[in-house]
Amino acid sequence: MPKKIPTRRPRNLPTRAEQNALYEKKRRNRDPYRNWYHRAAWKALRKQVLENNPFCVRCKRRGIVTVADTVNHIKKHESDEELFYDIENLESVCASCHGREIQSEEKRRS
Repeated sequence: MPKKIPTRRPRNLPTRAEQNALYEKKRRNRDPYRNWYHRAAWKALRKQVLENNPFCVRCKRRGIVTVADTVNHIKKHESDEELFYDIENLESVCASCHGREIQSEEKRRS
């Protein structure tokens, strides 16, 4: 059976684990607002929005009744903590609408 030729990593290149750690560090520093989604205040607000309006507002406009399972920011908060927690800026949507319509709208705006 043929033997595998050993591969060597040049000394000046980081290992895969070091590359992954560096990527995660950059990602966390780039979008600090992403940590806000893990706070108890956001989870309570999200629960309140879904209880107040349990159906997807986007589907409702098209005449379809769908249970909402995601809360979306109507106006992009852009790391503004006050706007992030503003209940008037939140809408209940289904995962399908959030993944299809809303994400494509945000990509077009960028």
